[in-house]
Amino acid sequence: MEIFGIIKKITTDPNVKDLLVTDIMSDPLPTLSGSSKLIDTERMLEIFQAVIVTQKGGKIIGIVSRADIIKNTTL
Repeated sequence: MEIFGIIKKITTDPNVKDLLVTDIMSDPLPTLSGSSKLIDTERMLEIFQAVIVTQKGGKIIGIVSRADIIKNTTL
């Protein structure tokens, strides 16, 4: 069964229909400024699955993950 089929089955289960997103979410992700150095992001990704990227004023402009670093850089 594909992942979306599994999610659909879970979310339509009467036992979980009243759960809130906050009931199941992970701990909040850390944030970094879009002007942060890649090394700062790498340090946070040693601990967290992803990092929220913000611009001045705190507006979210994206999310960076370990896969993003691997996909968008060359050795």
